Amino acid sequence: MSKAEERALEAYPIRMSAFRRILDREEHPIDLNEKDRRKYLKGYEQAEKDLVLTGEDIAKIEQITYEYGIEIADEGFPIPWNSPEFYDEVARRYNDSK
Repeated sequence: MSKAEERALEAYPIRMSAFRRILDREEHPIDLNEKDRRKYLKGYEQAEKDLVLTGEDIAKIEQITYEYGIEIADEGFPIPWNSPEFYDEVARRYNDSK
């Protein structure tokens, strides 16, 4: 079971109805959450695709990193290039640019 399927099942667990539908002359139980689970799964999978970084994204991150590094050097900020604070700021600027 994929991560998306696990999350969909957590959000919309199997909930069987007392009613049954008849298909091909056989009775089949009805899962009341099946449609919602499918919609959730579709949205989750689309969100995963949307969050994948592209080459264009990496180029933008490199540009922001370079420009922020120059800004730090020019203004004498005491933030090291490899510090969490530096990369948090790069991430913030990248997310703001989207």
